[in-house]
Amino acid sequence: MVPFRMEQLSRLCGVLWILVVVTVATALAITLVYDITLNPDDIEKALQRVALHPLAHVTELVFDTLSDVLLLTVAALLYVVFGRRLGPMLGSLWFVAAAILLAAHNMGNFAFTWIAGKHAAAADPAALEAVAYAVLVVAKWGVTIGSFFFVLGVAVYSAISFPSSKFIGGLGFVAVALAIPAMALPWINPNLEILGYQLYLPMLIWQISFGIWLLRANPRTHPEN
Repeated sequence: MVPFRMEQLSRLCGVLWILVVVTVATALAITLVYDITLNPDDIEKALQRVALHPLAHVTELVFDTLSDVLLLTVAALLYVVFGRRLGPMLGSLWFVAAAILLAAHNMGNFAFTWIAGKHAAAADPAALEAVAYAVLVVAKWGVTIGSFFFVLGVAVYSAISFPSSKFIGGLGFVAVALAIPAMALPWINPNLEILGYQLYLPMLIWQISFGIWLLRANPRTHPEN
């Protein structure tokens, strides 16, 4: 009965992992459709974009926050599924750190939404713009560092998975190698943010593949995969 329960746990982990991907993809789609990517170097335009589509921006943040909650749950499940060893513990701890920082980033962006709603009618818009700039820069640092921790978690679980699945492990290493410069691009030039999203494509493919692999059965019981 123990292997059966572990197999069920692995499948639950796979389902939740895919839900993480779906919620993140939904949030990103909303951002791109409504053109609400936020550049702190053009804070007035960023405020105008959010003020124009406040519901879309809040909806995006709700999906982002849901993905963080799911990631926390998956991190704990992965540690159990992969055997309560040092490697899975480190990988899951990186995912936990990522989820916490990304959630903090979302809280900052919720505040930005409120500021954007007050900006147009403010008696001193310049003061609100200064506050909004600080909030946005802190939020963007939060998402950058959180994403870096997530990538570290992916690197750990790719290494752990490699003996069982060369495809999952190898793809994970490629995704990690491309994700690191992708995180730096928006800070080098905000206009390169779209290119950064494109460099994340292998990471998206890895996440979907990893979720499907977990759905098949308990990874520990299939070393030949």
